[in-house]
Amino acid sequence: MSALADLDPWTLARADVGAQAQIWQARHYARWLLSAGAEPRLGLLLCSGDVAVSRWAQLVAEQGVDVVRCVVTPSRPLPEPLTRHRGDHFNRRLFALDGLDDLMEESDEVVTATLKTLDGQRGQLKQAATWVTLVARRPRTLARLLELAPRACALVQRRCLIWEASEVAAPAAPPPPLPAWAHLVDGLFWEAAQPARAPRAERFGQLVRCGAHLPAPGACEGWRRLYDLWRGDGDFGVRQRSSGAGVVSALPSDLSADVAFAALLHRPLALSAGVRAQLEALLSPLDAWRLERPDGPLAPSPARAAALAAHDPDLAPWARLRAALRAASAGGPEAADLTPALLDACEGQLTRLAPPPPPEPLWSQAALWLAEGRAVAGDAEGCARALRALSDSPRASREARAVADERLVALCALLNERGAAQEALERLEAAPAELLSPLYEVRALLRKASFLGALDPSRGARERAEAARLGLVHGVAVEVAGEGEAFERPS
Repeated sequence: MSALADLDPWTLARADVGAQAQIWQARHYARWLLSAGAEPRLGLLLCSGDVAVSRWAQLVAEQGVDVVRCVVTPSRPLPEPLTRHRGDHFNRRLFALDGLDDLMEESDEVVTATLKTLDGQRGQLKQAATWVTLVARRPRTLARLLELAPRACALVQRRCLIWEASEVAAPAAPPPPLPAWAHLVDGLFWEAAQPARAPRAERFGQLVRCGAHLPAPGACEGWRRLYDLWRGDGDFGVRQRSSGAGVVSALPSDLSADVAFAALLHRPLALSAGVRAQLEALLSPLDAWRLERPDGPLAPSPARAAALAAHDPDLAPWARLRAALRAASAGGPEAADLTPALLDACEGQLTRLAPPPPPEPLWSQAALWLAEGRAVAGDAEGCARALRALSDSPRASREARAVADERLVALCALLNERGAAQEALERLEAAPAELLSPLYEVRALLRKASFLGALDPSRGARERAEAARLGLVHGVAVEVAGEGEAFERPS
């Protein structure tokens, strides 16, 4: 019943999924350019270095885009080829504005003046039939760009994150933090460009889905542990020692609770019983409770739920809701607790569980529990209300909103509310470009197949076949029979 794996899915562990995800990114970017007509196109390429830039330029050019690489300099913040350009409806020329990283080596006064000039001349970046892509290789460059040219950056419509781990080196000094309004992909780039820092497991999952998860040669141990875990290695280099009870597997002393949570969520079948027990001991009571499921590594514990409810009364109705949902799926007597009063109490509590940024997965997980409870109780309108609250919430991650839209498409189609289903499908189809993840294109295609297949089975079959093809390429297992879902196959 856990919604956690849906909120943070991993692709299948294959050697080529990173390269395939980046090819997907570049081709989607080119497709977006070629659909412009006379509209302007302003994008941002975030990359690891020269190899990544050349690979991106080649992939985009293969789709029919004429890439013109220009250099931003203090004397010409907007290069002359761009300022002379007058495009038309048949434009295919893309100006890649490079040189921002070299600009950062100049004095602070020169950097500030150049980027403020670029910000003031942003009309040139968005003139009709003009395609421009800004290029940044280092997190410090991106941070300064966002700080000193915020209005130009606010006009950026699409991003690409193209990565070659072998050319990533740890920066000499920590880069400045990004502003709170920075895009999700900006944050991924900022994290990926600092191999000496281990990303949080959720961040690593996002890097997995966009193909930038391979550790750099000098990456820290925490990064390598997450990568090995994604590949299916669940022993964490355990050391064997003898005791009175026999041979015992001892985990590294510096293993974090965050990595333990990821291992129990994503790779429970790759863990030995001894390793699993030690990982469970690293979890907080709240995280252990969130991971509980009858078929998972942590069996439901009424004592754990009672202790949490006593510590935090806001969690009491959620503990009752989860117990009732488990009983309903097993046909147990506790399912009788799934009353309108309990569901209303949870719905009221949902607003008071709101976390500060960044989004806290517990809030999204709770919203999905509530939707499931409403569905089990036969309250379709209440289920849709909970899903819409998640879909519309600025507190929720973009991945969580996509999960809500997936379920809204199916529910609204079942209720014959095809207009609402179409709106949810359109939001779901926008997720791949925002998350830079082919996994979400597979999910959107599966929902589209179900939505269209209700009226035209042949159209639905075509969409489902395309989802299966993409899933095969990008390490997303697809269940073609029935409704169809995108999921991570246990290792």
